[in-house]
Amino acid sequence: MTSASDVLLPPGAVSPTPAAAPDAPRFWLMAPIAGWATALADVPDPVFAGHVLGDGVAIDPAESTLRAPCAGVVTMLHRAHHAVTLRAGNGAELLMHIGLDTVALKGEGFTALVAEGQAVAAGDPLIS
Repeated sequence: MTSASDVLLPPGAVSPTPAAAPDAPRFWLMAPIAGWATALADVPDPVFAGHVLGDGVAIDPAESTLRAPCAGVVTMLHRAHHAVTLRAGNGAELLMHIGLDTVALKGEGFTALVAEGQAVAAGDPLIS
C-alpha cells in the first residue's frame, strides 16, 4: 500500500506529509471535489484529525459531486453512500469520505454513481 507521502500534489495543493524520498513511487491525484483544502489535523473529528484511517487532506466542498482522483477500481462503497474507496493501478488505496457523522443519515441525500468492482477513470463521478 502506498502512503500519502508517495503522492505528488499539484502546485498550490495542501500536502499532509513531508515530501517523499526521491526514489519513492509517485503518481498524480486530481482533487476529488472543488473546494478549500486543509490539513486533516484541522478537522473537528478525532478519527480524521488523528489520522486513524491514514494520511490525507480535508476539503470544504464548493460543489456536490465527488469524482475519482485517479483511474482505479471501486473496492468499497459504504451502504450509506457517504464513503468510497478506490484502488489505483499502483496498489494505493484511497478512501474518500463525505462529511462528519454522515453515516447517521443512512444514505439520505447521497446518490451512488458507481458500484463495487467498477473500473473508473480520473474525473468520473462517484457520489452526488
